Amino acid sequence: MTQNETLLPYSYNVNVLPDQALPRGSAEAEIATTQLLVDYAINPSARLNVRAWARYFGLDNNTPASN
Repeated sequence: MTQNETLLPYSYNVNVLPDQALPRGSAEAEIATTQLLVDYAINPSARLNVRAWARYFGLDNNTPASN
């Protein structure tokens, strides 16, 4: 997913800002999502059920930082 919208200025009152220019013109944002779900179930006997599961959800923010 990417987001490249034009950034708004820090303030509309330009007299209070020491540096009026933004570091870049758009957000240049990118985020990567990963989801994994593993489920394993067995019935070794009539009265015994065994279930094992694992879940992973990852968010990686790949948006560059500007100073």
